[in-house]
Amino acid sequence: MDESKFREFLLRAEAFRKNSDNDNADFWYGYVLGLRRLYHGEKFGTDEVHNILKNMSENELDLGRRARGQGYRKGLAGINPVEVEID
Repeated sequence: MDESKFREFLLRAEAFRKNSDNDNADFWYGYVLGLRRLYHGEKFGTDEVHNILKNMSENELDLGRRARGQGYRKGLAGINPVEVEID
């Protein structure tokens, strides 16, 4: 991912997060973390946090944590925020 695409996706995701309800805000927070990990690689965040978010269960009872994990994986995959479907 090049820098201009990273910045574009980051700005869109931040705008979505600011205009979202709590669960969707958690999703977008996770998305931004995943996007930063994708762009910066291991320089961003710790391996421990990366593994927790990447492997967050779809059956997680805490809906905020579940949403953050879903967002993280979509950001890490580099999916355009405009094309993201929130479960």
